[in-house]
Amino acid sequence: MRHAAWHALLGEEAEELLGSRLKLLLHAGYPERAQVEAEERLRSKPDDFCTLSIAADVYKECGDLERAEALSRRFYELAQEAAGPEDLWAAGHQLSEVLRARGKTEEAEELELAVEDDEALAWQQQEEDAEAEEAAYYEPIFSAASGSAAPVQPGLRQLAGPLVKEPKIGRNQPCPCGSGKKYKKCCAA
Repeated sequence: MRHAAWHALLGEEAEELLGSRLKLLLHAGYPERAQVEAEERLRSKPDDFCTLSIAADVYKECGDLERAEALSRRFYELAQEAAGPEDLWAAGHQLSEVLRARGKTEEAEELELAVEDDEALAWQQQEEDAEAEEAAYYEPIFSAASGSAAPVQPGLRQLAGPLVKEPKIGRNQPCPCGSGKKYKKCCAA
């Protein structure tokens, strides 16, 4: 079945299955077909994290370490610009593996140190953003409950009891809307 047909049939699940399909092609002795399908996907979604990661793995398995490095570098650059700590970690470690395979051990070690620093900063920023968002949401409620002059925002009601914090939904957890998709590809998008 052609890749486009897979995607039409399976929708968002095609992203996850694509990696399995390409790895099956590799291990079944069809590395050229795996590369062709990886390139087709790269043409349709050149900046997709999943596509870049899978394509880099395919080229690494096929021994084309130069192409694997180029794809891994693109994945890492995009992860530095816009991704969360999980994607940054994955991209950095994938690039590090390719660099080591190419004999660029020093560069791989420097990258690993940079990834640790970038990852720590990304986690810190993510926590600060969440705390600021939470504070902005609850500030009017606390102000009204304490008797200060700050009005309660329209649509919010004053609570009589203690506030109960709802559990935070992780990006890779199932979406609470019940769609069956990951939260990051459903309601968080």
